Amino acid sequence: MAQPNGLNPSFDGKVKALGFDATHGNGVSVTVKETNGTTLVNIFGTASGFEGTITGIYLVALDATAANITISSPGGTVSTIAKGATTGAVVGGATLSNTAITIAGSISMVSSVAGGVAGGAARVFITYKVSDNLD
Repeated sequence: MAQPNGLNPSFDGKVKALGFDATHGNGVSVTVKETNGTTLVNIFGTASGFEGTITGIYLVALDATAANITISSPGGTVSTIAKGATTGAVVGGATLSNTAITIAGSISMVSSVAGGVAGGAARVFITYKVSDNLD
């Protein structure tokens, strides 16, 4: 709330966003990005800006070129998904490791095949739950 003297309020900690506790998703959010060949793609930017846990990864193949899509966190590889040669096929990450999302860390992905949409391209869906560290 604004102060009577016209100064902006200050916040001394984290502010809980109720949208992360939405009943429709049981607190799980999803972010979607497309691969860019062998160029690294940051999912949430160079720093995630929040803490949480990756709960699932799946992708949709955008072309008919087989490739491995690797998703990584500061802790290491989260999952490597073999994208087949069938356009439109949906493939999920069978196992997940290093799933922690950190405020200063970056979650990234890369394809094993160069060429953007012409080779090894996928639309990657990452589901995650934001940590509630306010209690």
